[in-house]
Amino acid sequence: IQAWKNLKTNEKLQESQDEIRAAFNLYTSNLNFDSNRFVLTASKEERSKIIRQDKIPDVKTVIASDMGMRYLYRNLVLQYMDDARAELRFQLDECMKAKVGKENNTEGNIPLDVIELQ
Repeated sequence: IQAWKNLKTNEKLQESQDEIRAAFNLYTSNLNFDSNRFVLTASKEERSKIIRQDKIPDVKTVIASDMGMRYLYRNLVLQYMDDARAELRFQLDECMKAKVGKENNTEGNIPLDVIELQ
């Protein structure tokens, strides 16, 4: 339980610094699941096979799986945003260095390499 509390505390601290993380957390905390039923979205053949083999998952398993996938996608988006922010900061720093260098000589434009941001 202490590990969960620590995780939640760290998440709140990160939320205050990242509006995308805060939006994902708000979305997740407002999800509602029906604990009595779920919709099996497999093909007709797959549904028949699951039913015949008595492998229909219980609702708790379905909810845990759904939340797991949501967290994976959320973390992937947050990672990409962190990478893009870091690359943008790096490129802006490089532009500032080039601008300072340009003031000392008369070379052309200030380069901005945006390949990593694409």
